[in-house]
Amino acid sequence: MYVKILSNEATHVWAVDISIEMLKQAKCKIKQKLEKITLERADTYRLPFFENQFHGVSCIGAMQLFSDMDVILAEIKRVIKDYCKLVVMTHVKEGVWKGEEHQNYLEKLDIYYFEVNEIKNLLKQMDYWKQFLL
Repeated sequence: MYVKILSNEATHVWAVDISIEMLKQAKCKIKQKLEKITLERADTYRLPFFENQFHGVSCIGAMQLFSDMDVILAEIKRVIKDYCKLVVMTHVKEGVWKGEEHQNYLEKLDIYYFEVNEIKNLLKQMDYWKQFLL
């Protein structure tokens, strides 16, 4: 669980999810670290945080679930301090689309697979992120 790893380096970590069930699972996994981690049920489209509140944001395994990336990225930009880090991990087509049979199977899972350039272009639309792109 990434929030547990992040809490080893950070003074405090906030973990956000809209699913109460996912937050319950997280709470069970991080029992010994609860003094450094706050679990928050929140809608990512309207984060309940102040502007420039965080030194970094990680979006792990969730981008493929969002229907409006422009709104999500604007919210992240709003809550993160200028020139801090955004870490994203999501599904990408490159590397998983091995053959037609494999492709047909993955498409049936109803998971959105980004193309690497698609993610780069989303982030480039916001001048703030240009410095972080490879």
